[in-house]
Amino acid sequence: MIFKNNPELIEKPDHLHYPICRGRLEEINQISTRILKFTIGASVLMAAVSLLGAPLHVVGWLPMMFTMKDIEFGMGGGFCITQALISLLLIVFAALGCTERKIFDVLLCFAYMAMLVCSIFIHLSIFDAFTFIIGLAGTLYSFGILKGYIDFKQLRKTEGYPIFSVSLAEYDDRKKNSPDGYYRDHYDELVRQRLMQQRQGSQPANMQQGGGIKSFSQAQSDSGGLGDMPELNISKPVMKKAAPDRFVSKSGKESKVLFSELKLR
Repeated sequence: MIFKNNPELIEKPDHLHYPICRGRLEEINQISTRILKFTIGASVLMAAVSLLGAPLHVVGWLPMMFTMKDIEFGMGGGFCITQALISLLLIVFAALGCTERKIFDVLLCFAYMAMLVCSIFIHLSIFDAFTFIIGLAGTLYSFGILKGYIDFKQLRKTEGYPIFSVSLAEYDDRKKNSPDGYYRDHYDELVRQRLMQQRQGSQPANMQQGGGIKSFSQAQSDSGGLGDMPELNISKPVMKKAAPDRFVSKSGKESKVLFSELKLR
Protein backbone atom coordinates (compact mmCIF):
# COMPACT_ATOMS: atom_id res chain seq x y z
CA MET A 1 0.00 0.00 0.00
CA ILE A 2 1.39 3.38 -1.03
CA PHE A 3 0.78 6.34 1.25
CA LYS A 4 1.11 9.96 0.26
CA ASN A 5 4.25 11.50 1.70
CA ASN A 6 4.04 14.40 4.09
CA PRO A 7 5.63 17.39 2.29
CA GLU A 8 6.89 18.82 5.58
CA LEU A 9 9.01 15.71 6.20
CA ILE A 10 10.69 15.59 2.80
CA GLU A 11 14.49 15.65 2.84
CA LYS A 12 16.01 19.10 2.35
CA PRO A 13 19.58 20.19 1.65
CA ASP A 14 21.93 21.07 4.51
CA HIS A 15 19.82 18.92 6.88
CA LEU A 16 17.11 21.57 7.13
CA HIS A 17 14.47 18.87 7.59
CA TYR A 18 16.02 17.60 10.83
CA PRO A 19 14.17 19.82 13.36
CA ILE A 20 10.65 19.16 12.06
CA CYS A 21 11.36 15.44 11.55
CA ARG A 22 12.69 15.16 15.07
CA GLY A 23 9.65 16.94 16.47
CA ARG A 24 7.22 14.76 14.50
CA LEU A 25 8.98 11.59 15.64
CA GLU A 26 8.76 12.64 19.28
CA GLU A 27 5.07 13.43 18.82
CA ILE A 28 4.39 9.95 17.40
CA ASN A 29 6.26 8.35 20.30
CA GLN A 30 4.19 10.37 22.75
CA ILE A 31 1.00 9.04 21.12
CA SER A 32 2.28 5.48 21.54
CA THR A 33 3.09 6.13 25.18
CA ARG A 34 -0.37 7.57 25.76
CA ILE A 35 -1.97 4.51 24.16
CA LEU A 36 0.08 2.21 26.40
CA LYS A 37 -0.95 4.00 29.59
CA PHE A 38 -4.62 3.93 28.66
CA THR A 39 -4.53 0.31 27.49
CA ILE A 40 -3.01 -0.89 30.76
CA GLY A 41 -5.90 0.59 32.74
CA ALA A 42 -8.59 -0.47 30.28
CA SER A 43 -7.28 -4.02 29.93
CA VAL A 44 -7.17 -4.57 33.68
CA LEU A 45 -10.74 -3.33 34.04
CA MET A 46 -11.99 -5.51 31.18
CA ALA A 47 -10.20 -8.54 32.65
CA ALA A 48 -11.87 -7.91 36.01
CA VAL A 49 -15.30 -7.59 34.38
CA SER A 50 -14.63 -10.75 32.36
CA LEU A 51 -14.09 -12.76 35.54
CA LEU A 52 -17.59 -11.71 36.60
CA GLY A 53 -18.97 -13.59 33.59
CA ALA A 54 -19.95 -10.56 31.48
CA PRO A 55 -19.45 -10.89 27.70
CA LEU A 56 -17.66 -7.93 26.14
CA HIS A 57 -17.40 -6.72 22.59
CA VAL A 58 -14.21 -7.39 20.57
CA VAL A 59 -12.28 -9.14 23.37
CA GLY A 60 -15.12 -11.64 23.73
CA TRP A 61 -15.55 -12.47 20.06
CA LEU A 62 -13.16 -15.41 20.07
CA PRO A 63 -14.65 -17.24 23.08
CA MET A 64 -18.13 -16.52 21.75
CA MET A 65 -17.31 -18.58 18.65
CA PHE A 66 -16.67 -21.69 20.74
CA THR A 67 -19.49 -21.48 23.24
CA MET A 68 -22.77 -23.32 22.83
CA LYS A 69 -24.45 -21.29 25.54
CA ASP A 70 -26.59 -18.24 25.00
CA ILE A 71 -24.60 -15.00 25.22
CA GLU A 72 -25.71 -13.39 28.45
CA PHE A 73 -24.41 -12.29 31.82
CA GLY A 74 -22.97 -15.15 33.87
CA MET A 75 -20.92 -17.06 31.31
CA GLY A 76 -18.92 -20.18 32.20
CA GLY A 77 -15.44 -20.30 33.73
CA GLY A 78 -13.62 -21.15 30.50
CA PHE A 79 -15.30 -18.27 28.71
CA CYS A 80 -14.40 -15.84 31.50
CA ILE A 81 -10.74 -16.87 31.65
CA THR A 82 -10.31 -16.77 27.89
CA GLN A 83 -11.87 -13.32 27.61
CA ALA A 84 -9.73 -12.05 30.50
CA LEU A 85 -6.53 -13.29 28.82
CA ILE A 86 -7.50 -11.65 25.54
CA SER A 87 -8.15 -8.42 27.42
CA LEU A 88 -4.65 -8.52 28.92
CA LEU A 89 -3.20 -9.32 25.51
CA LEU A 90 -3.99 -5.76 24.47
CA ILE A 91 -1.25 -4.57 26.84
CA VAL A 92 1.29 -6.58 24.82
CA PHE A 93 0.05 -4.91 21.64
CA ALA A 94 0.42 -1.47 23.21
CA ALA A 95 3.94 -2.27 24.44
CA LEU A 96 5.00 -3.38 20.96
CA GLY A 97 3.50 -0.17 19.59
CA CYS A 98 6.01 1.83 21.67
CA THR A 99 8.79 0.31 19.58
CA GLU A 100 9.22 0.66 15.82
CA ARG A 101 6.24 -1.69 15.31
CA LYS A 102 3.65 1.06 15.19
CA ILE A 103 1.29 -1.26 13.32
CA PHE A 104 0.22 -2.69 16.68
CA ASP A 105 -0.99 0.75 17.75
CA VAL A 106 -3.00 0.95 14.55
CA LEU A 107 -4.60 -2.41 15.33
CA LEU A 108 -5.50 -1.19 18.82
CA CYS A 109 -7.09 1.92 17.34
CA PHE A 110 -9.29 -0.22 15.09
CA ALA A 111 -10.15 -2.45 18.04
CA TYR A 112 -11.32 0.53 20.11
CA MET A 113 -13.36 1.87 17.21
CA ALA A 114 -14.98 -1.55 16.69
CA MET A 115 -15.73 -1.71 20.41
CA LEU A 116 -17.39 1.71 20.22
CA VAL A 117 -19.55 0.93 17.18
CA CYS A 118 -20.57 -2.58 18.27
CA SER A 119 -21.60 -1.35 21.69
CA ILE A 120 -24.10 0.97 20.02
CA PHE A 121 -25.69 -1.45 17.54
CA ILE A 122 -25.28 -4.88 19.18
CA HIS A 123 -26.66 -5.69 22.62
CA LEU A 124 -24.88 -8.34 24.69
CA SER A 125 -25.43 -7.41 28.32
CA ILE A 126 -25.75 -4.50 30.66
CA PHE A 127 -21.99 -4.03 30.37
CA ASP A 128 -22.36 -2.69 26.82
CA ALA A 129 -22.20 0.77 28.34
CA PHE A 130 -18.84 -0.17 29.86
CA THR A 131 -17.39 -1.22 26.52
CA PHE A 132 -18.88 1.90 24.92
CA ILE A 133 -16.96 4.15 27.32
CA ILE A 134 -13.71 2.24 26.81
CA GLY A 135 -14.18 2.24 23.04
CA LEU A 136 -14.86 5.97 22.96
CA ALA A 137 -11.90 6.89 25.18
CA GLY A 138 -9.59 4.47 23.38
CA THR A 139 -10.53 5.92 20.00
CA LEU A 140 -9.82 9.44 21.20
CA TYR A 141 -6.46 8.43 22.65
CA SER A 142 -5.30 6.42 19.64
CA PHE A 143 -6.88 8.18 16.67
CA GLY A 144 -3.75 10.26 16.02
CA ILE A 145 -1.71 7.13 15.34
CA LEU A 146 -3.46 6.60 12.00
CA LYS A 147 -1.74 9.64 10.51
CA GLY A 148 1.27 9.07 12.74
CA TYR A 149 1.84 5.60 11.32
CA ILE A 150 2.00 7.01 7.78
CA ASP A 151 4.45 9.69 8.84
CA PHE A 152 6.49 7.15 10.78
CA LYS A 153 6.86 4.99 7.68
CA GLN A 154 8.17 8.04 5.84
CA LEU A 155 10.51 9.04 8.66
CA ARG A 156 12.13 5.62 8.68
CA LYS A 157 13.22 6.19 5.07
CA THR A 158 14.34 9.77 5.66
CA GLU A 159 18.00 10.65 5.97
CA GLY A 160 18.98 11.19 9.61
CA TYR A 161 16.56 8.71 11.20
CA PRO A 162 16.24 8.07 14.13
CA ILE A 163 18.33 10.81 15.77
CA PHE A 164 17.96 13.72 13.34
CA SER A 165 20.89 15.51 14.97
CA VAL A 166 22.32 18.47 13.06
CA SER A 167 25.56 18.44 15.08
CA LEU A 168 26.17 14.77 14.41
CA ALA A 169 25.39 15.15 10.72
CA GLU A 170 27.82 18.07 10.35
CA TYR A 171 30.48 16.05 12.13
CA ASP A 172 29.98 13.13 9.75
CA ASP A 173 30.12 15.46 6.73
CA ARG A 174 33.39 17.02 7.86
CA LYS A 175 34.75 13.59 8.72
CA LYS A 176 34.20 12.48 5.13
CA ASN A 177 36.02 15.55 3.83
CA SER A 178 38.96 15.17 6.22
CA PRO A 179 42.10 13.85 4.54
CA ASP A 180 43.36 12.07 7.68
CA GLY A 181 40.12 10.19 8.28
CA TYR A 182 38.76 12.18 11.20
CA TYR A 183 37.37 15.63 11.69
CA ARG A 184 39.56 18.46 13.00
CA ASP A 185 37.63 21.67 13.46
CA HIS A 186 38.96 25.18 13.04
CA TYR A 187 40.43 25.27 16.55
CA ASP A 188 43.99 25.05 15.23
CA GLU A 189 43.39 27.94 12.90
CA LEU A 190 41.93 30.08 15.68
CA VAL A 191 44.94 29.38 17.89
CA ARG A 192 47.26 30.35 15.08
CA GLN A 193 45.47 33.64 14.58
CA ARG A 194 45.46 34.39 18.29
CA LEU A 195 49.18 33.74 18.67
CA MET A 196 49.89 35.81 15.60
CA GLN A 197 48.02 38.73 17.13
CA GLN A 198 49.90 38.35 20.39
CA ARG A 199 53.18 38.53 18.52
CA GLN A 200 52.13 41.75 16.85
CA GLY A 201 51.66 40.23 13.46
CA SER A 202 55.21 38.90 13.13
CA GLN A 203 55.02 35.53 11.48
CA PRO A 204 57.82 33.06 12.33
CA ALA A 205 59.83 31.49 9.61
CA ASN A 206 58.79 27.95 10.54
CA MET A 207 55.13 28.92 10.03
CA GLN A 208 55.91 30.09 6.55
CA GLN A 209 57.48 26.72 5.90
CA GLY A 210 54.37 24.85 6.99
CA GLY A 211 55.50 24.01 10.53
CA GLY A 212 51.90 23.87 11.78
CA ILE A 213 50.57 24.56 15.22
CA LYS A 214 53.45 22.69 16.86
CA SER A 215 55.89 25.31 15.61
CA PHE A 216 54.61 27.80 18.17
CA SER A 217 55.99 25.61 20.95
CA GLN A 218 59.53 26.05 19.62
CA ALA A 219 61.86 28.85 20.61
CA GLN A 220 61.48 31.93 18.41
CA SER A 221 65.02 33.25 18.89
CA ASP A 222 67.78 33.07 16.34
CA SER A 223 70.25 32.13 19.04
CA GLY A 224 68.85 28.59 19.05
CA GLY A 225 68.97 28.47 22.82
CA LEU A 226 66.60 30.05 25.29
CA GLY A 227 65.17 32.57 22.94
CA ASP A 228 65.17 36.17 24.18
CA MET A 229 65.81 35.22 27.80
CA PRO A 230 68.53 37.42 29.34
CA GLU A 231 71.81 35.82 30.33
CA LEU A 232 72.46 35.08 33.98
CA ASN A 233 75.32 36.72 35.89
CA ILE A 234 77.33 33.86 37.34
CA SER A 235 80.32 35.92 38.65
CA LYS A 236 81.28 35.37 42.29
CA PRO A 237 79.83 38.06 44.52
CA VAL A 238 82.25 40.21 46.54
CA MET A 239 82.20 39.28 50.22
CA LYS A 240 81.87 42.26 52.51
CA LYS A 241 82.72 42.27 56.21
CA ALA A 242 79.78 42.91 58.43
CA ALA A 243 79.83 45.86 60.81
CA PRO A 244 81.36 44.84 64.15
CA ASP A 245 78.44 46.21 66.16
CA ARG A 246 75.71 44.61 64.06
CA PHE A 247 75.31 41.50 66.23
CA VAL A 248 76.39 42.94 69.61
CA SER A 249 73.82 42.76 72.36
CA LYS A 250 72.72 46.03 73.83
CA SER A 251 72.62 44.62 77.38
CA GLY A 252 76.41 44.60 77.71
CA LYS A 253 76.72 40.86 78.13
CA GLU A 254 79.45 38.90 76.56
CA SER A 255 78.83 38.56 72.88
CA LYS A 256 81.60 36.12 72.10
CA VAL A 257 81.28 32.34 72.18
CA LEU A 258 83.43 30.81 74.85
CA PHE A 259 84.73 27.33 74.28
CA SER A 260 85.51 25.03 77.17
CA GLU A 261 88.72 23.00 77.22
CA LEU A 262 86.72 19.89 78.30
CA LYS A 263 86.13 17.52 75.48
CA LEU A 264 82.72 16.03 75.26
CA ARG A 265 82.02 12.65 73.71
